[in-house]
Amino acid sequence: MMQIGVLPPGDPGVFRSLLLPEAARALEEGQAVTALGLTEGDVAVGALAGDLEDGFFQIRSLYVAPDYRRRGGGRLLVGTLEKLLAETRTGMMIHFTVTRQEHETLFPFLGALGFRDETNETENIYVTTLGELGKAAHLSGAKESGVSFAELDEGLLRQAELVARAGGSPRPEGGVDGPYVERRISMAIVRENRIAAYAIFDRSCLGSLTLSSTWSGSVGPAAVFSMVRSAFGRASRLFPPEEKIVIQSVDRLTAALIRAMAPQARMISHTWMK
Repeated sequence: MMQIGVLPPGDPGVFRSLLLPEAARALEEGQAVTALGLTEGDVAVGALAGDLEDGFFQIRSLYVAPDYRRRGGGRLLVGTLEKLLAETRTGMMIHFTVTRQEHETLFPFLGALGFRDETNETENIYVTTLGELGKAAHLSGAKESGVSFAELDEGLLRQAELVARAGGSPRPEGGVDGPYVERRISMAIVRENRIAAYAIFDRSCLGSLTLSSTWSGSVGPAAVFSMVRSAFGRASRLFPPEEKIVIQSVDRLTAALIRAMAPQARMISHTWMK
């Protein structure tokens, strides 16, 4: 029979391999994490971990070992968490990215537990390939717009980072001038010796070429569309058609960009709530 236990802070113990690394690390560091361990006899077979954020319990890690699935373990983990949250009437949320086919089994599982799909297109992750993008008529023969980061002065990039940080503009985790930015493809519009807009690519998501940040500044969305189109053109000359392109939608501008330039892109991140 499967049983549930609450994991004490400080050491995930035998459940470490059943938690995502960041969840195991948070528990180990004594952060405000609630973690449950699932066992059958003396064997650790599953785990759940998460914390409170924005009024919801965010499930950060949920896993049951393959040999023990379809036996109610996942339902037992989520059901136990729901009972723990019942007194405070706190809802649950889980955000996940579909990177393998097995992740798609979460859809019927969460639906059966009463979760609702609350995915927001303006805060999402989409994936396509350079080959698919190349089939779009509006990308062929387009005139290049903007300047690549590889051609920019380091002082301009540092300046753009300071402006973005001060103004709260979208920027990669490592910064506009960070080491992970793909400078050959990232593009900027420069006016009066200042970066007035940019479209930044890195490999921050799934290790794939990722459009992680766009900022229209004072030039408007049309200029950003042109920059991104130029970046895709550069990428198609540097990488093979099967190269995956990940586009992170963080606002209305990038959501509109995806609809216009990559309507065939597949949404791979999802948010479900209960």
